[in-house]
Amino acid sequence: MSDLAPFLSPKSVAIIGASLTFGKAGNISVWNLVNLGYAGKVYPINPNIPQNRESKLYNMPMYRSLEDVQGEIDVALMAIPREAVVEAMENCAKKGIRAVVVLTGGLSDADEKGKEMERKLVEIARNNRMRIIGPNSQGVVNVKEKFALSFSPLKDITAGGVSFISQTGIFVAGAKFFAEKVHGLAKVVDLANMCDVDFADTLEHLAEDSETKVIAIHMEGLRKEQGRKLFSAAREVSKKKPIVVLKVGKSEKAARAITSHTGTLAGDDRVLEGSFRQSGIIRVTDMDELLDVAKVFNLLPAMRGKKVGIITHTGGVGAIAVDACEEFGLEVVELETKTTRKVQELSPPWQTIKNPMDIWPACEEHGHRVAYEVAVNAALADANVDGILIIMPLFPGVFDCSEVIIDSAKKHKKPIAVWAMPVVIKGKSSREGVDKIYEMEREGIAVFSSPRKAIGALGAMWRYAEWRGAEYIVQTESFFSKKRQTTIPA
Repeated sequence: MSDLAPFLSPKSVAIIGASLTFGKAGNISVWNLVNLGYAGKVYPINPNIPQNRESKLYNMPMYRSLEDVQGEIDVALMAIPREAVVEAMENCAKKGIRAVVVLTGGLSDADEKGKEMERKLVEIARNNRMRIIGPNSQGVVNVKEKFALSFSPLKDITAGGVSFISQTGIFVAGAKFFAEKVHGLAKVVDLANMCDVDFADTLEHLAEDSETKVIAIHMEGLRKEQGRKLFSAAREVSKKKPIVVLKVGKSEKAARAITSHTGTLAGDDRVLEGSFRQSGIIRVTDMDELLDVAKVFNLLPAMRGKKVGIITHTGGVGAIAVDACEEFGLEVVELETKTTRKVQELSPPWQTIKNPMDIWPACEEHGHRVAYEVAVNAALADANVDGILIIMPLFPGVFDCSEVIIDSAKKHKKPIAVWAMPVVIKGKSSREGVDKIYEMEREGIAVFSSPRKAIGALGAMWRYAEWRGAEYIVQTESFFSKKRQTTIPA
């Protein structure tokens, strides 16, 4: 069963190990389904509920065994001690369940006894045409269908185009947080020990998922056969959607921690680096960069080329952005004469306008809204410019160009990155400024915490566009042209 739909779009779910005690994994797993508003059938299973007495969990009847459930079950979640997982897997096979998520830890990531239990799980699955996610998994999330199998409380997750595949539960547990960072999630899958379903399986499924625009991966370890399978799949999936990978475990100590955590091997980093490049995978170095790059692919049209225009109210920060362009393979382009002329007309005679465009003197002469409106529209209309970075302070009521930038973005099909610095006035931070940042991102403008991060994300976009070719650029422009007609959902 190569299709993973039963894991992510099931019509019925069994929670094996459901508990009446709030806070336990078997309780929170059911609580999530109720509070997210999952529309399918939920069957809480616990053999220890009293016989001849009806027990309910969140107004749903509990069952002592899978056999007691009438009807088919698409996916089962195991939230039980490790000593019980093999028998539970056999019961799932008898019931005809083809997809199982195992939250239970202490298998291949622990001792020889645990490894033997995991081998038995896999054997049962292969003999009965079943698939397993886990063990030691935090579960899965499908935001649009309001579905989650996890023991972390989940609610109010923003829907969007980023899907995460991980070997750590943090992306499931922190789904609401990560959705805000990347401006919306589609799917999250924690593969954990990866005894069966692996990166390649999940990539191939998400490649055909209409909700997923970009696939972000947290990767700890790979067995040799999983590595070959992954890169074979990634070469094809990368031709459809960008894949961004944070591969951890470069150091010897981190590699040992990975073996302890998931029971897999970190692998030779030099070999992996070459394989990433050959497969069209975009590699990032830390969590912040993973989120930044995922966000730009979620929000922005493609970079047509590597030429960048920079608009700034401070020359020093503009120089930082120039260094970043050099670092990430982008070019600080010479602007067209008509572009610089428009800004020059607002500037004092002693100033020469070039790229980066320092428009603070123009702000002083004509006000910041006028100066930014002219500069941003001129840069976006410049035939030499493929994308722009805007550097500006932000404090509504005092200094706020967010509306000007939003209006400019609607007129053009070029990526816009912003470093918007929420200013502090009279000792008070700008809560309104943070709200304005979210407003800009709802309108398809990516905002970053530093100029370097903004340029790094644009650089990743260009490397991917260069790898994909002209057809990809045309496709994204057509998509974002239609999307700009309405506001991106919050």
